[in-house]
Amino acid sequence: MGLIVEQDKRYYSEVLKEVRSRALDFWKAQIGIGLLAGLVTVIYNVSTGVTTRDVLSRSVKGLLWGYAAAFGFGLIGAVLVAPLAVNRRRDDELSQAQKSIEALRQELREKEEALGRQHPHDKQLERKIQENLATLSPEEIRMIEYLLEVGQADNSELHQRGLRMAGPSLLERTGRLFVTYTSICPGNGLIEMDRIYSINPQNAQAIKNVLYPPN
Repeated sequence: MGLIVEQDKRYYSEVLKEVRSRALDFWKAQIGIGLLAGLVTVIYNVSTGVTTRDVLSRSVKGLLWGYAAAFGFGLIGAVLVAPLAVNRRRDDELSQAQKSIEALRQELREKEEALGRQHPHDKQLERKIQENLATLSPEEIRMIEYLLEVGQADNSELHQRGLRMAGPSLLERTGRLFVTYTSICPGNGLIEMDRIYSINPQNAQAIKNVLYPPN
């Protein structure tokens, strides 16, 4: 719940910044047009015999009203466009994060396979794994078996299989003896949006030897 609220705050903060930036840009873009319109007004009033004082008064008033109207129109346009711009930027960030996730999964697969080929039987490590397995809950063991089967899984995949809380509890009880994870923090990198869990590649072969003893 707290994460959702934090994400909403960040979203509306981005929209507000986008509105402010677009409105100011639009308003600043009207300065040249406003000055030109004011100059035309001065020339016209002078040519029609209006006094200098009245010319300046009318020109300043027209300029101020023009700027206020321009800023108002710019603000309305910015309010309409800003959410679309923020959503498009977020979609780009999400797409980039997805690409990073896929690349990371491939890298983890390759590391796990390489370590599995390098490390045959480590009796001391296997004994430690056997002892720790005896303390785990059925959900935690199912998570280990699932990760051995698929390689990696994010929070949504684990949630669908009823294993959403198995990852944090497994890390709390056994550290990274069985599983490790990578945080997904798109944008400024301050908020964790997701986690990708995988078997600790250094212990993967030993875990397989304990869970599925070779013939």
